[in-house]
Amino acid sequence: MARSKKAGSLVNKTNGKFQLQQQLQSDSQAIVSDMEKLASMTPVHLPEQFPGGSSSCTMMPEQRYLTRTEFLAQYPKQQLVDQMSDLKPVAIRRLARRGGINRLSRKVIPEIRDLFQLWLQDITKYMVAFAEHAGKSTISLKHVVHAIKRSDNKTMLGFRGRQK
Repeated sequence: MARSKKAGSLVNKTNGKFQLQQQLQSDSQAIVSDMEKLASMTPVHLPEQFPGGSSSCTMMPEQRYLTRTEFLAQYPKQQLVDQMSDLKPVAIRRLARRGGINRLSRKVIPEIRDLFQLWLQDITKYMVAFAEHAGKSTISLKHVVHAIKRSDNKTMLGFRGRQK
């Protein structure tokens, strides 16, 4: 019986080695086929605007990078909306009450909205001028304060100049 067990274990060992060899062969064949696919790929040149170290890369023939304009063309353009229409009558009344006015007529609200738009355009023009003169690309709080002071010739309460 000892011989049969040994013989059986030898058969199992050789059978296991055989299965391992078959698995290695199939894996190596898969690797070779993958390498053949990689070798058959054509290089696609990237546009210069894309960041990257090389000027070309290897990719599948049916794939390619989109240019910026092609990428943005996929999405619809946003429509410009009149932002002054978002200034609701309730907000105008709240500002008027803060300024000391108790009641407002409905007919006055569109006029106030138009005046506010003109005032805001004037302030924005001055803010941009101050930022450009300072060589900045971002408008800061001091640009806003100086623009309001210049347009109305009034100092905003709570915003002092530089203290020495």
